[in-house]
Amino acid sequence: MKNYNPRTHYKNKSPEEIDPFQEQKHRTNQLIHHLQMYLTKKHIKMKPVMKSMYNSLRKKKQITSRQLNVILPYLQLDMKNHTKEQIIDCFSCVVRNIDTVSDYDYIEKYYPHLLDNPRTHPTPSTLEEFMN
Repeated sequence: MKNYNPRTHYKNKSPEEIDPFQEQKHRTNQLIHHLQMYLTKKHIKMKPVMKSMYNSLRKKKQITSRQLNVILPYLQLDMKNHTKEQIIDCFSCVVRNIDTVSDYDYIEKYYPHLLDNPRTHPTPSTLEEFMN
Protein backbone atom coordinates (compact mmCIF):
# COMPACT_ATOMS: atom_id res chain seq x y z
CA MET A 1 0.00 0.00 0.00
CA LYS A 2 1.31 3.39 -0.96
CA ASN A 3 2.02 5.66 1.99
CA TYR A 4 -0.65 8.29 1.82
CA ASN A 5 -0.92 11.00 4.39
CA PRO A 6 -3.96 13.25 3.95
CA ARG A 7 -2.52 15.80 6.36
CA THR A 8 0.31 16.60 3.97
CA HIS A 9 -1.58 15.80 0.78
CA TYR A 10 -4.21 18.48 1.43
CA LYS A 11 -1.92 21.07 2.95
CA ASN A 12 -2.11 23.56 0.07
CA LYS A 13 -5.39 22.52 -1.55
CA SER A 14 -8.75 24.12 -1.39
CA PRO A 15 -11.85 21.96 -0.85
CA GLU A 16 -12.73 22.28 -4.54
CA GLU A 17 -9.44 20.63 -5.57
CA ILE A 18 -10.10 17.44 -3.63
CA ASP A 19 -11.25 14.34 -5.49
CA PRO A 20 -13.75 12.46 -3.29
CA PHE A 21 -13.19 9.19 -5.18
CA GLN A 22 -9.45 9.27 -4.41
CA GLU A 23 -9.99 9.89 -0.73
CA GLN A 24 -12.52 7.06 -0.45
CA LYS A 25 -10.13 4.76 -2.28
CA HIS A 26 -7.23 5.48 0.07
CA ARG A 27 -9.42 5.09 3.17
CA THR A 28 -10.75 1.79 1.85
CA ASN A 29 -7.21 0.62 1.14
CA GLN A 30 -6.13 1.68 4.61
CA LEU A 31 -8.94 -0.35 6.22
CA ILE A 32 -8.19 -3.33 3.95
CA HIS A 33 -4.56 -3.14 5.06
CA HIS A 34 -5.58 -3.21 8.73
CA LEU A 35 -7.92 -6.15 8.10
CA GLN A 36 -5.15 -8.06 6.34
CA MET A 37 -2.95 -7.59 9.39
CA TYR A 38 -5.69 -8.77 11.75
CA LEU A 39 -6.41 -11.84 9.63
CA THR A 40 -2.79 -12.97 9.97
CA LYS A 41 -2.85 -12.78 13.78
CA LYS A 42 -3.53 -16.10 15.46
CA HIS A 43 -5.01 -14.76 18.69
CA ILE A 44 -7.90 -12.87 17.07
CA LYS A 45 -11.23 -14.69 17.36
CA MET A 46 -13.35 -12.46 15.10
CA LYS A 47 -11.79 -13.66 11.86
CA PRO A 48 -15.04 -14.70 10.09
CA VAL A 49 -16.47 -11.21 10.55
CA MET A 50 -13.17 -9.63 9.49
CA LYS A 51 -12.94 -11.88 6.45
CA SER A 52 -16.46 -10.86 5.46
CA MET A 53 -15.53 -7.19 5.83
CA TYR A 54 -12.33 -7.71 3.88
CA ASN A 55 -14.23 -9.38 1.01
CA SER A 56 -16.87 -6.65 0.96
CA LEU A 57 -14.27 -3.89 0.80
CA ARG A 58 -12.32 -5.68 -1.91
CA LYS A 59 -15.56 -5.85 -3.94
CA LYS A 60 -15.96 -2.09 -3.40
CA LYS A 61 -18.97 -2.57 -1.15
CA GLN A 62 -19.57 -0.75 2.10
CA ILE A 63 -19.56 -2.34 5.53
CA THR A 64 -22.07 -1.82 8.33
CA SER A 65 -21.54 0.25 11.43
CA ARG A 66 -21.79 -2.92 13.51
CA GLN A 67 -18.92 -4.42 11.54
CA LEU A 68 -16.84 -1.31 12.12
CA ASN A 69 -17.63 -1.52 15.83
CA VAL A 70 -16.27 -5.08 15.88
CA ILE A 71 -12.82 -3.99 14.71
CA LEU A 72 -12.84 -0.60 16.43
CA PRO A 73 -10.92 -1.87 19.50
CA TYR A 74 -8.20 -3.26 17.21
CA LEU A 75 -8.07 -0.04 15.21
CA GLN A 76 -7.78 1.95 18.43
CA LEU A 77 -4.75 -0.12 19.40
CA ASP A 78 -3.14 0.44 16.01
CA MET A 79 -4.07 4.11 15.79
CA LYS A 80 -3.18 5.13 19.34
CA ASN A 81 -2.95 8.83 18.61
CA HIS A 82 -6.56 8.89 17.35
CA THR A 83 -9.74 9.02 19.37
CA LYS A 84 -12.64 6.68 18.75
CA GLU A 85 -14.51 9.52 17.05
CA GLN A 86 -11.53 10.26 14.78
CA ILE A 87 -11.33 6.63 13.68
CA ILE A 88 -15.06 6.49 12.94
CA ASP A 89 -14.83 9.76 11.00
CA CYS A 90 -11.80 8.49 9.13
CA PHE A 91 -13.56 5.36 7.88
CA SER A 92 -17.03 6.88 7.56
CA CYS A 93 -16.89 6.75 3.77
CA VAL A 94 -16.77 2.93 3.77
CA VAL A 95 -19.60 2.47 6.29
CA ARG A 96 -23.18 2.57 5.11
CA ASN A 97 -25.72 4.73 6.92
CA ILE A 98 -23.07 6.99 8.44
CA ASP A 99 -22.54 10.56 7.27
CA THR A 100 -19.29 10.65 5.35
CA VAL A 101 -16.59 12.99 6.57
CA SER A 102 -14.30 14.13 3.77
CA ASP A 103 -10.54 14.25 4.24
CA TYR A 104 -10.60 18.01 4.14
CA ASP A 105 -13.32 18.21 6.78
CA TYR A 106 -11.51 15.62 8.88
CA ILE A 107 -8.29 17.63 8.84
CA GLU A 108 -10.12 20.89 9.36
CA LYS A 109 -11.88 19.39 12.38
CA TYR A 110 -8.93 17.66 14.06
CA TYR A 111 -5.83 19.36 12.62
CA PRO A 112 -6.83 22.88 11.52
CA HIS A 113 -3.31 24.21 12.07
CA LEU A 114 -2.09 22.06 9.14
CA LEU A 115 -4.18 23.88 6.60
CA ASP A 116 -2.84 27.02 5.04
CA ASN A 117 -6.26 27.96 3.77
CA PRO A 118 -8.86 26.79 6.29
CA ARG A 119 -12.45 27.41 5.35
CA THR A 120 -13.89 30.27 7.26
CA HIS A 121 -17.38 31.58 7.33
CA PRO A 122 -17.20 34.77 5.31
CA THR A 123 -18.41 37.91 6.93
CA PRO A 124 -20.99 39.83 4.97
CA SER A 125 -19.67 42.63 2.85
CA THR A 126 -20.63 45.89 4.46
CA LEU A 127 -19.18 49.35 4.47
CA GLU A 128 -19.72 49.85 8.19
CA GLU A 129 -16.05 49.97 9.10
CA PHE A 130 -15.41 52.66 6.49
CA MET A 131 -18.41 54.75 7.44
CA ASN A 132 -17.37 55.18 11.05
